[in-house]
Amino acid sequence: MALTAAERMKLSRDRRKKDYTRLDIMLLNKDAETLAKVTKEKDITKAEFVTALLNGNAVTNSNSVTLGFLNENKELKKQVNHQNQLIYELNKQPLAKKNNDLTIETNNAVKELEQYKEANIKLVLQRDRALQQAIKLEGNISILKADNKGLERSLKDQMDKEFNCMIITKAGTRCKSNGLYKAEWHGIEIRVCGQHNAIINTQ
Repeated sequence: MALTAAERMKLSRDRRKKDYTRLDIMLLNKDAETLAKVTKEKDITKAEFVTALLNGNAVTNSNSVTLGFLNENKELKKQVNHQNQLIYELNKQPLAKKNNDLTIETNNAVKELEQYKEANIKLVLQRDRALQQAIKLEGNISILKADNKGLERSLKDQMDKEFNCMIITKAGTRCKSNGLYKAEWHGIEIRVCGQHNAIINTQ
């Protein structure tokens, strides 16, 4: 029986899971714009861009500290290749000591390259942690703003009650008009609106 379109898509996703893992990250807007611009200029996908970073391949962008490290890695690779070429040429000649010295230099250059890669990964992780902290702080600020607005509304309601008319209407609720006058009601001085003040004075 032929597979349906949905079954074929599921089968394709299951196959990709063997070699690929989805990575979802949060970027600052300006970093996201830079990423889109660089990948467009290089005619590569964002996944290919991240893979290049992790593997130490050169991707030029002078505004990025991480990419600056990769540019230095590129220069170190050139040096390694140059040293390897010299070793190849010296192997044809009776210069064993010189050859050995160059081999040591090459190994040191390779070690330095690995150190740059490790530093590059640490910088990426530090940036991600800082971004997560910033997002958390923004969330806390939003919560505090909402609480502040709630307190402002509560204070306004309380102030309104303080200066509103204090007469209870026939419906059993407090009059919402401004209490512009003071009147004596059953031996107690209260604030009343103009309408209720006139009623009290006629009684």
